[in-house]
Amino acid sequence: MALEDWSGGSFTTAAEIRVFGKKTNELGDTSTEASDEILAINGKKLLKDYKVYPNPTNDYLNSENLTGAFCKVYVYNPPGSLLKSFEIKDSYKFDMSIFTSVIYFLEFKNKLESVLETIRIIKI
Repeated sequence: MALEDWSGGSFTTAAEIRVFGKKTNELGDTSTEASDEILAINGKKLLKDYKVYPNPTNDYLNSENLTGAFCKVYVYNPPGSLLKSFEIKDSYKFDMSIFTSVIYFLEFKNKLESVLETIRIIKI
């Protein structure tokens, strides 16, 4: 399988794109490490593996992680204040009924705290 480059040619070697992040230990030493999560193979994005529904919502919001890999979700209000965070391996049901009607932001991060995806949720 070949991947086209910007000039219209193609690459013949398979390529994986992985997330790299910095990790700090208890002594304050920082190291760079690669996640075992693959974001793309041959240019095909793999981040479509998260479902959030219903959108818009007025009560519960369902999150599904179709990959089964570790994922942490952060919920922010429009000014950017963190309202809630939770981990999902498979699925999670989040009660949105306590929040006012506005657009919220859900940020998906991997175990290295690298942002995988950010989506908007409308609370009605």
